[in-house]
Amino acid sequence: VFLSRGLQIEKTSKVTNIQYIQVILCSLKRLTLTLEKYARVSVVKNYC
Repeated sequence: VFLSRGLQIEKTSKVTNIQYIQVILCSLKRLTLTLEKYARVSVVKNYC
Protein backbone atom coordinates (compact mmCIF):
# COMPACT_ATOMS: atom_id res chain seq x y z
CA VAL A 1 0.00 0.00 0.00
CA PHE A 2 2.80 2.43 0.87
CA LEU A 3 4.73 1.61 -2.31
CA SER A 4 1.65 2.32 -4.42
CA ARG A 5 1.12 5.66 -2.70
CA GLY A 6 4.78 6.53 -3.09
CA LEU A 7 4.65 5.75 -6.80
CA GLN A 8 1.58 7.97 -7.19
CA ILE A 9 3.41 10.91 -5.63
CA GLU A 10 6.68 10.51 -7.59
CA LYS A 11 7.35 11.96 -11.02
CA THR A 12 6.41 9.75 -13.96
CA SER A 13 9.97 9.33 -15.26
CA LYS A 14 11.21 8.09 -11.90
CA VAL A 15 8.32 5.64 -11.53
CA THR A 16 8.96 4.27 -15.03
CA ASN A 17 12.60 3.60 -14.16
CA ILE A 18 11.56 1.82 -10.97
CA GLN A 19 9.13 -0.36 -12.90
CA TYR A 20 11.80 -1.28 -15.49
CA ILE A 21 14.19 -2.25 -12.71
CA GLN A 22 11.45 -4.31 -11.09
CA VAL A 23 10.87 -6.24 -14.33
CA ILE A 24 14.60 -6.90 -14.74
CA LEU A 25 14.97 -8.13 -11.16
CA CYS A 26 11.95 -10.43 -11.47
CA SER A 27 13.35 -11.87 -14.70
CA LEU A 28 16.72 -12.51 -13.08
CA LYS A 29 15.04 -14.18 -10.12
CA ARG A 30 13.04 -16.49 -12.39
CA LEU A 31 16.14 -17.32 -14.43
CA THR A 32 18.10 -18.11 -11.28
CA LEU A 33 15.36 -20.35 -9.92
CA THR A 34 15.01 -22.12 -13.28
CA LEU A 35 18.75 -22.75 -13.58
CA GLU A 36 18.86 -23.95 -9.98
CA LYS A 37 16.01 -26.37 -10.67
CA TYR A 38 17.79 -27.83 -13.72
CA ALA A 39 21.07 -28.08 -11.81
CA ARG A 40 19.37 -30.16 -9.12
CA VAL A 41 17.77 -32.44 -11.72
CA SER A 42 21.09 -33.05 -13.49
CA VAL A 43 22.84 -33.85 -10.20
CA VAL A 44 20.12 -36.36 -9.32
CA LYS A 45 20.34 -37.96 -12.77
CA ASN A 46 24.13 -38.29 -12.49
CA TYR A 47 23.86 -40.17 -9.21
CA CYS A 48 21.14 -42.55 -10.39
